[in-house]
Amino acid sequence: MEDKLLLGLLFLDKKFKTPSDVEELRPHIELVLKLASQREEFTEEERYLLRKLIYKIDRFSEFLDEQYRLWVDKLKIEGRA
Repeated sequence: MEDKLLLGLLFLDKKFKTPSDVEELRPHIELVLKLASQREEFTEEERYLLRKLIYKIDRFSEFLDEQYRLWVDKLKIEGRA
């Protein structure tokens, strides 16, 4: 299980670069977080990559929420919502 967690974290670190990657990588993100939740201790590399992943999720979710609000506001102005 330890190897799967590290491999998953390395994969996400390499592929998860933009907010648009969230939907595509969601199954991988969920699996990695599930594997991490089953662990009691992490190596330094795993801890670093987990922090980086959580930061990206938080940062990108704020961006996506803002984009969603902008589109909703735009559609309200145009009378579509």
